[in-house]
Order: sequence, then C-alpha cells, then structure tokens
Amino acid sequence: MKLKKMVLIAMALISSVFAQDKPYSGAELYSNETFMYGRYEARMYMAAGSGLVSSMFLYYNDSWIGKGEPWVEIDIEVLGKSPNTFQSNIISGSLESKITSEKHHNLSQPANAT
Repeated sequence: MKLKKMVLIAMALISSVFAQDKPYSGAELYSNETFMYGRYEARMYMAAGSGLVSSMFLYYNDSWIGKGEPWVEIDIEVLGKSPNTFQSNIISGSLESKITSEKHHNLSQPANAT
C-alpha cells in the first residue's frame, strides 16, 4: 500500500513537470503518516536569483483547521538573492494565535555552490 502511494505521488510530480510551459519546476512530498522525533534530511539544489525560495518544511497537516488544533511548523528557507544565508522559522501556537521565531544564519559557502 505504501509503495502504491509513493508511485502515485511520483507519477503526479513527473506529469506536473511535463504539463508546465515554464522552464522551472517544484515538488512537494506529502505523507498521510505522522512522524514525530528523529532526523530529517534533504539533498536539493538551491535556486539562485531574486524572488526565488528553496525550502524544506515540516508541519502538522491539520493546523489550518483552527478550532483548537495546534499549529506546528518548522521552515528552512534559502532565499535565491542571498545564497550565503538561510532563514529558519519555527511556528507554534494555534491558527488564531501563532507564535513565530524567525532567524537568519550565515553559511560557510553559498547554498547553490557545486
């Protein structure tokens, strides 16, 4: 069953790339499973240029509902205009009352360096 879900997600991502007229693409991996503690790792190329954002984020999917559901989100973003830094955001609280913590961090080499 899990393999079937992954195949369907992969097919959707591949077909969306071919359906676009634009020379750029993006993807999102989504799971119906809940993962708690552990190590999360991504290897990806960062897009360079003003107005571009390369990111990895983790969040509790029902946060948008509100009505007492907790807002739990962690964002790691590299802004294309500043590849020597990344921004981290930790968002908690609820839809009605979010608590945010935003910080900028320096990198030893640009994120888009090969």
